Amino acid sequence: MGVGLSAPGRAAPPSQPEDARGRLALYCPADCGELALDGLGLRTRLPAVATAPSVVVTDVSETWARPDAASLEAWGEGNVAGMDQASQVVLIEWATPRDQAAQTLARLLQVAVAAGPWVEDVDTGRLLGTVAARGLAGDAAQEAPDVAKLATVEVHQAPGGPAILATRGLARLGLPDLVEVGVLSGETDEAGARLNAIAQAMFEAGVVSRLSVDAPRFRSESARLAACGLQGTATLSYDRGNKATLGPGLRASVDGFDGAFGTCEEAPATPSPALAAPLAAAPAPDTLAGARVRAIQRLRGEVQQAWRAGLPPGERLLVKAPFQAGDGRVEWLWLQVAHWEEGEVLVGVLSSDPRAVTSVKKGDTVQTRVELVFDYLWVHADGSKEGNETQAFL
Repeated sequence: MGVGLSAPGRAAPPSQPEDARGRLALYCPADCGELALDGLGLRTRLPAVATAPSVVVTDVSETWARPDAASLEAWGEGNVAGMDQASQVVLIEWATPRDQAAQTLARLLQVAVAAGPWVEDVDTGRLLGTVAARGLAGDAAQEAPDVAKLATVEVHQAPGGPAILATRGLARLGLPDLVEVGVLSGETDEAGARLNAIAQAMFEAGVVSRLSVDAPRFRSESARLAACGLQGTATLSYDRGNKATLGPGLRASVDGFDGAFGTCEEAPATPSPALAAPLAAAPAPDTLAGARVRAIQRLRGEVQQAWRAGLPPGERLLVKAPFQAGDGRVEWLWLQVAHWEEGEVLVGVLSSDPRAVTSVKKGDTVQTRVELVFDYLWVHADGSKEGNETQAFL
């Protein structure tokens, strides 16, 4: 796996924000109206350090740049048509104690959804329609939130050289954003999955110079599944550098990681042969975790675009999704997608015969979310298949 390269001028141990702070921009076709901010400490100015949730609301309609078509295409989630023509834009800024960070984010997203159809998640750059914003609020409101759903990982690639990976959005959880430099070509997928897991460990265990990452013990089920058994120790150091590339803010640089991904033990050992044939011409991925990351990226990219355009007659799309058995185990089952709804919800008919799960049976209508998917299988009309690269590791 890629290891971050050290740079001078850092101090250890890593620092962290004194509280949690974030920003949302609410877009409305006309007047957003009065926001329901009861109990959220509406103020004219945020405190130096928040001991309770505090919110500042500013009308920035005259100065806030609306997203262009390219931004809506790249960062839009759900129905964002018309967002670039919004008449009013209201900036919501907040500060809150770290132990109330995720709940405050959830509450403010709910406030925004109730007032207008579009929300710009300023901390991550995501442009959200109503359903997507409501889904993000639900993610933040979980008893054990999945940090990867509340932040993003960006890749800054230098021509012909290694990449810098950096998170965006962790400050609103009271954490420093993570940076890893010197990531080699072909290793960015694994490095991104590793950063997500390190962020989850920070959120659940705190910020220290040497952070133990034990993904099988994550409290968040979806974070645990996505990390594919990653275990090891991350070495972190405080870094205020890279402002030109990454912007200002407190950061923790990943100087090294001693460990490796596991084998996703919760995946089924013997998937249905009729649905498990890998793409014959696909190159073998380096690791199971990397193959899963690439599968989700392709689902959100070319596969989703093809679905929105309408699959040709005779083609079908299946995804492998997790289902909870009564004994606490997770069984991965295939479902044939019938609807791809806003908020990355996939609805379809269960194609596998469950072995341990008793709550569903083959032929039932079920649903999952894209980020929980283990792999996909795109069956073309001529019988050829695309996807299911993870099968090579099972």
